[in-house]
Amino acid sequence: MIFFHTRFKILILLWFFKLQNLKILSSTYEVHSRKRHELLISYIVPKYRLLSNITLMFAISAEEWYNLLNMKPDNDSTYLPDRHVAFLIHCRDFTENYIMAILKLCLFLLWVVLLPLLIGFFWSEKSHGTPVSLLLSFFYGIFLELALFEILAVPMVFLKCSLVQLSLVWLILSLAFAVFSLCKSGPSLFGRLKAGNGKRFAANLRKRVSPLLIVVIVCVLLQVVFVTFSSHIDDDDAFYVATAVTARETNTLMQYNPFTGNLYKSLPARYIFAAWPLFLAALSTLSGGLHPTLIAHLLLPGLVLLFAYGIYALIARELFPGEYQKQDLFLLIIILVLSFSGFSVYSSGTFLLIRGWQGKALVAGITQPALFYLCRRAMIGRDDFAAWFHLFCAVTSACMFSSMGVVLATVPVGVYTLIYMLGQKRWRYLPCAALSCSSAIICGIAYLLIT
Repeated sequence: MIFFHTRFKILILLWFFKLQNLKILSSTYEVHSRKRHELLISYIVPKYRLLSNITLMFAISAEEWYNLLNMKPDNDSTYLPDRHVAFLIHCRDFTENYIMAILKLCLFLLWVVLLPLLIGFFWSEKSHGTPVSLLLSFFYGIFLELALFEILAVPMVFLKCSLVQLSLVWLILSLAFAVFSLCKSGPSLFGRLKAGNGKRFAANLRKRVSPLLIVVIVCVLLQVVFVTFSSHIDDDDAFYVATAVTARETNTLMQYNPFTGNLYKSLPARYIFAAWPLFLAALSTLSGGLHPTLIAHLLLPGLVLLFAYGIYALIARELFPGEYQKQDLFLLIIILVLSFSGFSVYSSGTFLLIRGWQGKALVAGITQPALFYLCRRAMIGRDDFAAWFHLFCAVTSACMFSSMGVVLATVPVGVYTLIYMLGQKRWRYLPCAALSCSSAIICGIAYLLIT
């Protein structure tokens, strides 16, 4: 009924805009003539911009659509029915552009969602005291991906390598980690599925769902829609997003000044250790040329917000194991705190909701709760190697997000270590914490030497 209703409205619009007046044009100019095609575009587009290409698809039959797509220019003149003129103008460009956009989006989601999930399966299995979950697997996998990129990017900036080289090396190593994870954890995961854990998971999911959880999910989705389809113009984008675009267009790594387009006389010491703009450029390269600005402003804010709430869900599970109502209430309180954090432009909630694509927002909204979760897992007597290793990855990721992450990641880890070390009298936490912060310490020393 929707299609018929849409078709009826389109026919009314066609009649209203008097497209039958184009009968002379459609019977005079050939379809495969470029000049005539451009003439039709110049005639129709300014007047009938309200007609969407998508809705115009429903104004013709499937057989007519097939014939239009399979038309071949030949010596015989091919003439159009009057109601097909506006549709044919953009139909092929529309189809190709949207198919390519969908393919680029799929590639982007492959690198930032599926690949971290595959990498994290192995580490999720190695984590003590917690069942394997998709959320924990993604949590471990994405921090490993980000830390790997930072470790590769910093020396390659000094070596003046190209963006393509950095992207390919990072992709190959990430795929290698994913294959290793599948080889090690794949058989056990598939064995659980065959043993009927899928039905058990469905039963547990039905028990887990509650009215409070539904409220939490609805609130999170509303915030995701808000940050995805709202627009915030930020002056910092003149450097950070412009750096990503410059790297993408010049195939270089921090070699050109994004303000002037001139080569740097010396590398910017403040920014060379924060490779987040280069990560945006690398995602653009690996996603078939998806523009870095679109990645930053359209795709990342919603994903970052979902990831932040995923971390808070892990914290709730850690603080209230098995108490689902308290976990849901904890998440609802977090939602309220973040939603009403606009009292200052410098609060972590404002950064996360207003400009979640910037590195400083990721340090405040992603890294800080992740450090709390990982420190707790590593130091509550579990000897969790996966937590210690990913604590190192989280600190390295903080250095990648922003130069402030060097301090804002090291200080919390030091405070947590001091509290747990004195409370449990386990002095071996000190060298483990020092190793976890080694990347931040190295970046800090290197910055002092450069400046």
